[in-house]
Amino acid sequence: MPPTVCLVVIGRHFAPLRFLDVLLSNEPVFDDATQPYHRLIAGNLGEAEYVAYQDVKEESLLELYSNTALTMLALAASARRNGRAALAPDRRTARLVRELQADDAVPAETRDQPDSILCLGLRTELDALSAEMLAYALRCRAKIT
Repeated sequence: MPPTVCLVVIGRHFAPLRFLDVLLSNEPVFDDATQPYHRLIAGNLGEAEYVAYQDVKEESLLELYSNTALTMLALAASARRNGRAALAPDRRTARLVRELQADDAVPAETRDQPDSILCLGLRTELDALSAEMLAYALRCRAKIT
């Protein structure tokens, strides 16, 4: 067995060396909902977009909102609340969400109709972004059903 494989196996079964499993294995450290957020923190908008677009391609934008984007917003809000504002990539997250909305397969007439729903985010840019996502999701759901 190659030495790397031995270290990974030891790291899986021996608690003090668990970090070896994380460092040397090929499995992602973060779950699917957390990966784009950590890429945004690192300033790698291209990789965050790639992960998000893959999720949208496999499911839908509304599924991405509920499974990934809300987790990203919660992580950013938590970072801001704990005084780590540098770890809350508000503008990058907003840009990513708006680009995904612009590229969504929902017909343009659905997106351009006047809103009959008013959603406001009052405290921070994250609140405004979550309100914008909610309004978009409600408009799409109203057209689907």
